[in-house]
This record gives sequence, structure tokens and C-alpha cells, in this order.
Amino acid sequence: MVVLVDEVEAHLHPKWQRQLLPAVVDAVGILAADLSVQLIVTTHSPLVLASAEPLFDEKEDALLHLHLGDNEVSLDRMPFVKYGEASRRLTSPVFNMRHARSRQAEEAIEAAKKLQLAGAGVARTNVQAVTARLRRHLAGDDPFWPRWVGFAEDLGVDI
Repeated sequence: MVVLVDEVEAHLHPKWQRQLLPAVVDAVGILAADLSVQLIVTTHSPLVLASAEPLFDEKEDALLHLHLGDNEVSLDRMPFVKYGEASRRLTSPVFNMRHARSRQAEEAIEAAKKLQLAGAGVARTNVQAVTARLRRHLAGDDPFWPRWVGFAEDLGVDI
């Protein structure tokens, strides 16, 4: 028997996204006593992938990535890596995002990093402008702040 579940997380609360795959695997295990069962699941959810961490068996399972590039589609096998926290999956090769934040927060952080790489010759007004963007788009306890605060304050910008 082949069980195909497309977009297993569709319309599910995040808590259920973490619970669904283990429940399906348990159900398949019950069926497997009488049948040979192959389970194929598609997802865009880092929570579903995180829920697979305790279940994944390299000998039996595969993580495949459907990739569109230069007018052709490929299905690539990827190593299954345990990332722990689900947000770390977003920045993994599977999702290939630079940051697990909003697009605006990502752009603000990238602008800040560019200034940091430029060094001490950066104009104070540029640092103030990027600081304003960071304030708008990052939470007050975002892990990027300590990196930025020291840099900005060294250039005379109050945070």
C-alpha cells in the first residue's frame, strides 16, 4: 500500500503540525503488520520536519527536495539533519532562507551587516537610518541586537 499525503500541514494549527506525522506513522505501523506500506508526505512546514526527527531512519527514509531551476525540475535527495528548534530548519538548505524572520527584518539585518563589514568609516547617519529600520522590524529581544548595539554605540549612535 502507498499512502500519499500532500501538504500534510495544510490548514492545521502549528501544535497539530507537530503531532500529525507521528500519528500517521503510528497508524501506518499498525497497518504494516498485515501490509507492506510506503508513506510519502509532502510539506512546507518546518514543524512537520521537526516532528520527523525522532522517527527518521536513514536506512528506510528519505528527505527529497523538489527544486525548480533553469526550466527544469529535479528531485534531489538531501541529508536529514536534526536541527532541534523548528525555526533553525527555515535557514537550513531545505528551506534556504537567510533568516527566520519577516522579509523586512531580514533586509534590515542585511543592511546592518553590510555597514558592520564596512567598518569604522561608516557615516553616522547611515547607522541611525539602519537602527531605525531595525527598531521597526525586530523584537526588542531579537538575538541580532547585541551585535548591532556595540557597533552603533562605537560610532556614537544611541540605541
